[in-house]
Amino acid sequence: MRIILWLIGGYGVFTIIRILTQFHLFDFAIYYRAVQDLGQGLSMYQDTTIAMKYPMSAMILLTPIGWLPYNIVEKLWTMISLLSLGLSLWWLAKLLPELKRSNWIWIVATIILSFPYKFTLGMGQINLMILAGLVGSLYAYYLGHDIWAGILIALCAWIKITPLVLLLFFWRKGRYKTIMTAIVVYIVGWVLAGQIWGYEVVREFFVEVIPSISTMGNYVYYNQALTGLIARLGIEGNLAVIINYGLFVVMLTTSYMMTSRYKATSSREITSFGLFLISMILGSGLAWQHYFVWTIIPFVGIYAMTWQFSKQNIYACIGVAYILIAMNIKHPGDLPMWAGLWLSHATLGSVILWLTGVKMVSRIKLYN
Repeated sequence: MRIILWLIGGYGVFTIIRILTQFHLFDFAIYYRAVQDLGQGLSMYQDTTIAMKYPMSAMILLTPIGWLPYNIVEKLWTMISLLSLGLSLWWLAKLLPELKRSNWIWIVATIILSFPYKFTLGMGQINLMILAGLVGSLYAYYLGHDIWAGILIALCAWIKITPLVLLLFFWRKGRYKTIMTAIVVYIVGWVLAGQIWGYEVVREFFVEVIPSISTMGNYVYYNQALTGLIARLGIEGNLAVIINYGLFVVMLTTSYMMTSRYKATSSREITSFGLFLISMILGSGLAWQHYFVWTIIPFVGIYAMTWQFSKQNIYACIGVAYILIAMNIKHPGDLPMWAGLWLSHATLGSVILWLTGVKMVSRIKLYN
């Protein structure tokens, strides 16, 4: 077993070295160019050489990358992403002292082998930093630091609006200070963006960029949201919209009802938070495969709950969900259209993970 872990560790180091020395970080290059555009008084949304879809509030956090030469900051970006992953796991470990060192070694090994992790690093995506923000918010909540929990959720929402959905978790917990803090900080982000770069480009995001984002009918393989599955099954029009948002509401409502109003054990809290997170990923319209690094949170929470009770059937569900989320089909175009379900493997894996989490929090009631 140690040999296997050493091999996985070696593969992980090899992957990082390749990314640092051989890869061109495609998405990071878009961030960098967008910062340059804004620095020159141009609209990044009008730059036809990039496809920047991030909200203007995100540029407040991304602006510092323009202070250094590209070849330096590109490498630094990868290292910050890795540090963000390490910080996320450290916070989770602090919340879950029942998990032993050997458990965490295997958790890290599964992350190293997963495609979403390699995809987000190789593309220079920002998702591992968002992961750190989400875990940090959960950690702050568990320690009773409501304001910091709200600030971190808001910062994540500055980058990608969808984390605002997670405020439902805090609403269920009665953490209204966290919610109000998040809303205020989120609004401040947009006001700052407008003051710095002008409100015309802010208007442009809402009026032109958001409507241009392809969600319904987007059957591109890398889109593993519910919209991708629905499109691959050939469902179109109003029926597709009803099914997508109907399932989204069902998942959010179920997550809300399954979450305890009271402070529970850390593993249960992480799992409950993870239910909202999976619902957000699947139901918010568009979810590229690199978004699924965020499922580390529910995976660890459910695993910790299962570890305490050695439920073999739950281990099997976790394993199947992991394989489906972690895998990648290199040539999806070679598969026939009727293989739509198989092409939606991360969607199906996330549904299995969500159902497993629902079962765990509904069957096991452990409170502090």
